[in-house]
Amino acid sequence: MDNDQHTTTFPHADTFTRMWLDFATKVMGAGMAFSPEAMPPEAARQTRSAMLNAWAEYCDEFMRSPEFLDMLRQSLSTAMQARKQFNDFLGQVQHEFQGTSRQDVDQLMLSIRHLEHRLVDAVERISGQMEEIRHRLEQLEQTPAGKQDAGQEGDNTNEG
Repeated sequence: MDNDQHTTTFPHADTFTRMWLDFATKVMGAGMAFSPEAMPPEAARQTRSAMLNAWAEYCDEFMRSPEFLDMLRQSLSTAMQARKQFNDFLGQVQHEFQGTSRQDVDQLMLSIRHLEHRLVDAVERISGQMEEIRHRLEQLEQTPAGKQDAGQEGDNTNEG
């Protein structure tokens, strides 16, 4: 009954234990992998190669396991939450000391950027109006001087 409780309480431990047992078996087998007639350095290379291959297979299997991936996701999520809490805490500390926080600077930069866009739009609008005024002045300057003088003299004769 204790064994059933153990497997239901620690299901991930069984997977982990099985992988380690597999690895240990392969490493032990690696010691017997070399041939007796091989030179000692060659035997050492073969043993090392078999052990490293067994270790690589074990690591690959372990890192692709759903348990490891879930643990990795959970640790990354926890790290992101911890960083957010730490940033919030530092922001509160800075406000307590009447300093500015990163969020304050970001908000200020956003406001300045918005003001900059409004100023650029206003300058473009004024530039368009100035261009229109320049165009009207050019049209007035191009009208014949005789038409302007005749129109002014006719106004003077009607008054007198």
